Amino acid sequence: MKKLLALILCVAMVMSLAPAAFAAGTTGGIASAYDDDRLPEYVDTSVAKKTITDLGKDMKAMYYAIAADEAVFGTAKGIYSMTDSLAKELLKNIDKYETPFGDIYQEDLIDNVRKGLNHVIGNEIANYLNDRVGTFTNSNGYVQPDKYMNVFVKAVNNALTSNKAQKNIQAIVYGLAALNLQKTVNDRADDLYDDIIDWDHWKEFHWTTDEEGNAINVTEPDLYGYAWSWLPTEGETNTVLVPTGSEQTINFLIPTGYTGDAALAAEILSGLLND
Repeated sequence: MKKLLALILCVAMVMSLAPAAFAAGTTGGIASAYDDDRLPEYVDTSVAKKTITDLGKDMKAMYYAIAADEAVFGTAKGIYSMTDSLAKELLKNIDKYETPFGDIYQEDLIDNVRKGLNHVIGNEIANYLNDRVGTFTNSNGYVQPDKYMNVFVKAVNNALTSNKAQKNIQAIVYGLAALNLQKTVNDRADDLYDDIIDWDHWKEFHWTTDEEGNAINVTEPDLYGYAWSWLPTEGETNTVLVPTGSEQTINFLIPTGYTGDAALAAEILSGLLND
């Protein structure tokens, strides 16, 4: 208790000293040595207010950003489910597909179609976004997540539900169906060729002759020959049989890829768009 009273007395004595008591004397040291401010320190009020506003906006943008990224991932999984189901349905009766690169079997064909469709759809979404970067970035080029989300939704709709998308996806499906049908027709043509040869009376009709006009058996079609091997014209392949191959479906491989209306479908089926 005595110590506490002594401390209170000491403080009271210091507080009772008037400023005038110190006016007459000085102490050592040069005040100019303390001109430099110590850092960090408070910023101006206006700067602090702007900081509060900026960080408030950025915190809101963070929520939009993670929401946008989760939506992008969810969209990708949804597209995957759609293309995987489509591939399985289109190829459910196909055991094998012959390509210039070798035979491809059903499981790999399904993977190729799904991956190829995802590649094309993914490119369409990315291209849409690339063409509209200015609509979801600020003057400094920084992404504004809320605006980005709006553009991404439009990009997905453009890639999946627009008239252009529907016609392109339909064209790919038709291409895959045509390739499937072409294989079936080719197999039947091969069987028909065997039947003609086994019959052994084809020569009697002189529908197929050699250069001297002698009757010969019908020409055997091959992978690309289905489009012209059986052609009712003069010459070695003179016959009454018509070609069973569609030139727009039996695509010819060139240095830059396939050609024909089923070119994209053929590239997808062959796995050329997997990488």
